[in-house]
Amino acid sequence: IRNKEDVGTENFNNFMYIRYDIINSLLKEGKTVWCMDVDTVILGDLNKYYNDHIEKDKYDIIFQDDINMLCCGCMLYFNNPRNIFITDYMFNLPVKDGTDKSNDQINMNRILRHQFPLKVTTLNKNVFPNGLLYFNELSDNPFFRKNQEDFRKSTEKALFVHANYMIGMDTKIQALKDKNLWFLS
Repeated sequence: IRNKEDVGTENFNNFMYIRYDIINSLLKEGKTVWCMDVDTVILGDLNKYYNDHIEKDKYDIIFQDDINMLCCGCMLYFNNPRNIFITDYMFNLPVKDGTDKSNDQINMNRILRHQFPLKVTTLNKNVFPNGLLYFNELSDNPFFRKNQEDFRKSTEKALFVHANYMIGMDTKIQALKDKNLWFLS
């Protein structure tokens, strides 16, 4: 996201749906797909975490926990017909029943809750923290603040960080630099 003004625009929202077509194609090739947004940093070996969850048919998708919903910025899709269907459905999301094709994350959460209940779980939020937990000052919202405080007390090592909960490329870059997570010159 380059600017605050880009978020929520038709071009931005349409671009976010392209990931589902790519994931769908890879699933059709028999692959498992771990999709991560570009504003993420991997800090350690994710293979152990992946192997701990690979059990056949235990889960369809594992999402990053965005505290208040499932986060589409980090999704682990296991290869199965249900995921091929849901990624095709998301890419070709019909606009009806009060649904629009604005925000893929909101639509994915709604669809999983009400239309296609798949076997879903979340990644450990201390190991896969979002931007609210990892970067932000303590929130005035008691629910968010409690999660932030719990994260700060955790002794688990973060293996993945997502610079969400902030808008604008410069803001994200500065947040990553402040935590020594910016590796480009």
